[in-house]
Amino acid sequence: MKAALKKTMLRQSPFITSDGGINIKDLAKALNIDQATVASASGSSRQIVSQHFNAKNKFVKIRNKKAHEFWANLNQIYTLLLGLTDGEHSRSEIKEWFNSPNQALNMERPIDLVRRNKHDILIKKLMDIINAAHGG
Repeated sequence: MKAALKKTMLRQSPFITSDGGINIKDLAKALNIDQATVASASGSSRQIVSQHFNAKNKFVKIRNKKAHEFWANLNQIYTLLLGLTDGEHSRSEIKEWFNSPNQALNMERPIDLVRRNKHDILIKKLMDIINAAHGG
């Protein structure tokens, strides 16, 4: 693969399958998001969230459209963050970033935007950072 093309690729998230299954428990852990936050932000009941977190299957297919979109957006955010970390310390860097005030977000913490279902703002800011890093 040509170096220029390879530079544009992001590492793949380990939390989603090609058929739409989402590893909810591990994605939430990677972003340091608790079940109460998930329930309020995704529009799912605490009981449903608990069932997803404790499912026997690692990858869960979420039927509720709003909840599925919530998790798909979180996975996209995680994937973008992977593209901005060095790989060696990715998980700790991502957790730190996600829970720290951020200048690009008017000193809000990314987790607070997630709580308010403002994924689009996070995705846009991360895309802007990636584009700037690649000279765009």
